[in-house]
Amino acid sequence: MALVPIIAAGDGQKVTVNSLLKSPLIIPRKILDLMQNQFIADSILRQGGQAPSGVVEYFESTPLFADQGSGIREEYGEYKIVTGSDGQLSVVVTTDRGLSVVVSDTERRRNAMDVLNLRMTQAKNTLVRDWDLAFQAAVLANASIPTYAAGGGVVTGANAYWSASSTGLPRHDIINAKFIVKQAQYSLQTNSWFNFVPDTMVISSNTAEALLFSADYNAQLAPTGFLASENLLYTGKLPNKILDLDVMVSRTWPDQKVLICERNTFGFIADEMPLQATPMYRKEENKYWRSDINRQSAIGIDQPLAAVVITGTSA
Repeated sequence: MALVPIIAAGDGQKVTVNSLLKSPLIIPRKILDLMQNQFIADSILRQGGQAPSGVVEYFESTPLFADQGSGIREEYGEYKIVTGSDGQLSVVVTTDRGLSVVVSDTERRRNAMDVLNLRMTQAKNTLVRDWDLAFQAAVLANASIPTYAAGGGVVTGANAYWSASSTGLPRHDIINAKFIVKQAQYSLQTNSWFNFVPDTMVISSNTAEALLFSADYNAQLAPTGFLASENLLYTGKLPNKILDLDVMVSRTWPDQKVLICERNTFGFIADEMPLQATPMYRKEENKYWRSDINRQSAIGIDQPLAAVVITGTSA
């Protein structure tokens, strides 16, 4: 077979809708690639294993110390046997969320590649958004996660908000929230600390922009002088770390709240069916091909004291 030289960008083998349908795995593989590392829950929560029954039992706020302290052993005596407590028994069930991407015979005949690409992008964005909202709901609905009102440590009269016109002190709010997580204790035992170390902060895209306008934040963290070209007000980009916290910006996260937590500790996500996409299959009665994309998982918060939600961060 003679080789055809490629001279211009339009030369070479053409990818068509028909050629994609002849290989039923290409479209679902592309959809899964688009969703790779896109779910905020997978970035913050630990993998809780499989949930084959659709139900996950877990203990909330299980202490890390024994019920009794160590004893002093007398000669011929025995050491105390470790007795421990479990936290409150809780249950979460899996939820099946999914969409289907279809290619009609008309779209195949007309080679509607733009339509197919748009549908795959829409499926990806929708599933990522909905699972981010599910993560958000699990966090904000959990009454055991402490909250801290922005401005709680600010002098009387200071603005508590992180808005563009704010005179509040977001650094104080972040530091105070970190302190709450670090000092978390099991209330039914004396000197029973959890030893949590907050390492992650989740904020909305609007809150991220508001931080850039904070005089308190910029005065301490934005370089000046010969490094003025790296000033946050010039670059318009937040650093990867703020006060030793990895920053995750989520478009779905509410502007009025900020989550500070120890990642991979305060909660888990367990899959009954991991994210998957079926090979393209034919629906003859409807004259189209389709791939079903879904994930059936449960989100549980088993160490709620490893997180804190700052409230009132945007006007």
